[in-house]
Amino acid sequence: MGKRTGRRELFLELLKKRLTFDEPDVVMVLVTARGKQSGVERIRSCRLIDFDDRKNFMTAMMRTTAYPTSIIVHSLYDVGMLKRGAFTAEEVVPYSYLDARLKQRFIAVETIEER
Repeated sequence: MGKRTGRRELFLELLKKRLTFDEPDVVMVLVTARGKQSGVERIRSCRLIDFDDRKNFMTAMMRTTAYPTSIIVHSLYDVGMLKRGAFTAEEVVPYSYLDARLKQRFIAVETIEER
């Protein structure tokens, strides 16, 4: 008789067949923001390019999702909650804190254009 498998287990098995560590992995992000600063139109573009870490068996997607999440959780202890209630990470975690800790993990967000 066959073994009953849960949805999650089935999904994970299907993913394993499609997603492997056989090929190099990269995450590329480009963000462009427009706004006014002191009444002057400003544009800033930033990019992040990250590659897999074969030594530690981490895909680039793992690195660019798990590390920021971990840093944000640690910031609750290090920085403390600056506000009460439900907020996005960007509203409560200082960017300088996040950026410094990403750089420690060799993930750099570069400003590539500013005008």
